[in-house]
Amino acid sequence: MYVWKCMYVSFQLIKRILLEKPGGVAILKDYEDTGSICDSSRRQMVNMLAAHMTETEGRIPQRLTKEKYAHGIISLFPALKDPRSKKGYEHFYDAQSGSAFLAWRLKTIQRKTKLCLIRSINNEHQFEEEQCKRAISLMTHTNDQETIFQKMREAFEYRQRLIHKTETSATVLSLFPRLLDTKGLILQDFSLLFGPETSATSRKVAIIQTKVDKGGINAWNSFYNQPERNKGNPVKTS
Repeated sequence: MYVWKCMYVSFQLIKRILLEKPGGVAILKDYEDTGSICDSSRRQMVNMLAAHMTETEGRIPQRLTKEKYAHGIISLFPALKDPRSKKGYEHFYDAQSGSAFLAWRLKTIQRKTKLCLIRSINNEHQFEEEQCKRAISLMTHTNDQETIFQKMREAFEYRQRLIHKTETSATVLSLFPRLLDTKGLILQDFSLLFGPETSATSRKVAIIQTKVDKGGINAWNSFYNQPERNKGNPVKTS
């Protein structure tokens, strides 16, 4: 009974998405008329579903969501089921390997959105060193949250240069003490670095914020001296 309920829910989800997306009705009609879907229609459908996932869950949807969509595809289009695989939908999403059509399309979307984010940061007005010093002084003497967040955002590139230089990385918290007493500033930096956060990454950032709150400069330095940071790679999340 539970299995049938899950099939029905995923079936209805995929059908609703296709009815709402441009070109989706044509895919449904094509299957109704021919009993199959051509490769171009299949690619179009995968693009629609991957886009819907990122619209509802962000750049990196949960594994269960990807499985739900893959299950929904073969529930709505039984001819697309792979009889040689265990669940029948692994060619759309294989949870064990994290690959297949939906996963590949999601990775393409993630790369594109990250590039757009980098361009937007590069195009955004960023403070020069003297402006940063004035902003630091202002933040020290104000408790206005909006002002603090704005100035921290505008000094983002300057702060990153400090972080990635061995001789200045230890000075970041003394120059920007608001990182210690203003909740959400570290999350803002992560958002600027890696784009819209997934729930897993948000939990990771919350843990880091707590450690910095408790451990101060030592906790900050131990985090930013991790190998992943030195290599310029995003923080890995479990």
